[in-house]
Amino acid sequence: MSRARALCEITGAVLYMAANGRVVHPYSPVSDGDRLSVGGLGVAVLSTPGHTHESVCYLVEDLYLLSGDTLFIEGIGRPDLERGQTGMDESAAQLHDSLYERLFRLPPSLRVFPGRTGPEIGFDGVVVEASLGTLRDRVELLGADRVEFTARIKERLAAPPPNYRHIIMVNEGKLDLDLLSAIELEAGSNRCAIA
Repeated sequence: MSRARALCEITGAVLYMAANGRVVHPYSPVSDGDRLSVGGLGVAVLSTPGHTHESVCYLVEDLYLLSGDTLFIEGIGRPDLERGQTGMDESAAQLHDSLYERLFRLPPSLRVFPGRTGPEIGFDGVVVEASLGTLRDRVELLGADRVEFTARIKERLAAPPPNYRHIIMVNEGKLDLDLLSAIELEAGSNRCAIA
């Protein structure tokens, strides 16, 4: 579940999000190719559809990639949650193209910081990150062409998380939760990823 709105309320920061028609809370829309300045750092917006239609990654100073739910340390974002099984093939093909035509054309030395992690976080002070080259080699799904990629995803898809529709409604600003309810919704492993 996104904590971006709460963080912006606490800090006074601007909430930038990919332009879309689903979110009802205030935000500043961004699109592919936009360039932002955040705290004096240059940030480029890269459209990476697949997990959702409007997924984006943020390239910070050509050194760091904030990959959101597109690319994780142990896998990739599921392409079935937004459009269901009927749109999954198209979403998987978009995700393949986002990875190969956008992200993997970037330098392999880029440090990737995902929006979440699959394994439980150890709260040990170790930053969850890896180089783009390491992830390309590590994530087994990434060695396939579009057709095989989609087939592998279908083979590995588990049932959708039981709470994902509630989380989407919270993220879109259509449902408010208290802290305890939010913690309960987020409990457990990252089931929005495919390894």
